[in-house]
Amino acid sequence: MTTKLTRRNALVLMAIGACLPRLARAEPLSKGEGPTSLWSQIGGPEFAALLAVTLSGAPSIEQAKLRQRAAVFAASGQRAALFPQVRAELNASEDRPWNRDDPDRPSRSTNSATTSVSWALDLWGKARDELRAARLEADAQAIEIDGARVALALQLAQALANRTRAAIGLESARTALSRQHEIAERIRARQRAGLATLADAAEAEAALRSSEVALTEAQRNDRQATSALAATLAIDPLILRPEPIHFGLNEDVAPLREEVTFESLSGRPDLRALEIRLSAAGVRVSLAQRALYPDLSISHSITGSSSQFDSLLAPRHLATQLAASLAMNVLDGGRRRAQRHIAALELESLATAQRGLLLTAADEVMRAWINLQTIQTQIPQRLAALEARRRTLTLARAQHSAGTLSTLELLRAEALLQDEEAEVRALPADRFQASASLLAAMGVVP
Repeated sequence: MTTKLTRRNALVLMAIGACLPRLARAEPLSKGEGPTSLWSQIGGPEFAALLAVTLSGAPSIEQAKLRQRAAVFAASGQRAALFPQVRAELNASEDRPWNRDDPDRPSRSTNSATTSVSWALDLWGKARDELRAARLEADAQAIEIDGARVALALQLAQALANRTRAAIGLESARTALSRQHEIAERIRARQRAGLATLADAAEAEAALRSSEVALTEAQRNDRQATSALAATLAIDPLILRPEPIHFGLNEDVAPLREEVTFESLSGRPDLRALEIRLSAAGVRVSLAQRALYPDLSISHSITGSSSQFDSLLAPRHLATQLAASLAMNVLDGGRRRAQRHIAALELESLATAQRGLLLTAADEVMRAWINLQTIQTQIPQRLAALEARRRTLTLARAQHSAGTLSTLELLRAEALLQDEEAEVRALPADRFQASASLLAAMGVVP
């Protein structure tokens, strides 16, 4: 089963490599380089500092660490089954007379001490396999910590990008409302002069009210984005208002394309943890098959019994016993057979989940990569469109100065330029989030 799954992994990775030729030519990430530098590369030192604050003491990471520690202790407890068990017992009792006809009857005390050593011999390796399964689960829980770090880094990147977009939207909404006020005042003046109709004034008033609604919505989005970012950073948004990170258009993601490779998909924490749990399920299948074998145990006990504590361990009061037992369930109503089927179905279910997760991971990588490529292509296009809009506004201002263009048309041209500028300003945040999504899809641990 493991061989087939490994071959399937290779086929999926080859398919991704065919779609991403630039990634396929790059070298895979080495153990010592890069996850932290890659996350810092997409956001700069400001993002690296915020990421360090977020990862330190995050509840999700702490919970993952606690689960991993519990799994380690469970494996340690399972290890005890390989060693002999020593049990010591001390009893003391006293008989008091209850017959009223003989009140002078003396009381009688009895003391006993027992020490026993028992050892369940692991002839068929069942205890060793149970220990192996417990240790594999501890390893899987350790990888879950990496998965929590990746998820938290992506959550922070999304919160920062949303915060930047919200700030841009709020500024644009305020400027648009100011412009609509100016347009409404000019149309009212033109109406009083008989140069504009009542319908024109009503339309300007409606546009003004719509701008007020848009500003209210932009304020709501900004407050919600700030609250989400504060929650990710584990700070109180009412006490500290996190400032947005400023991203630049001159940043190049070419090094990111060269360093992140399709081979690192197999290093995704969720895929690694699932592969380990798949191995543990195979061990449990073997355990269920060996449940038919008998259990052999030996024990040795020494018992002392006396009415006086000082002579309790005297040689004449000691008894020793050596015993061996062979136990085996002959008829259990089909319980062991059901357990074997359950273990086999668990293994098959994990194998199916692994196939589905591989396809999902490949799709996430492709979507993130296509999104990043699209944004990279749009950056020069948006800059060209912004430059064209600026030239148009320059011509409109010249026409307005010559008296061939109305003030309202000039204000509308300025509004179009503002919208184009807002789109360009949001592009770095979009590229930052797309880069973070690509790193998370590849399983790069910060």
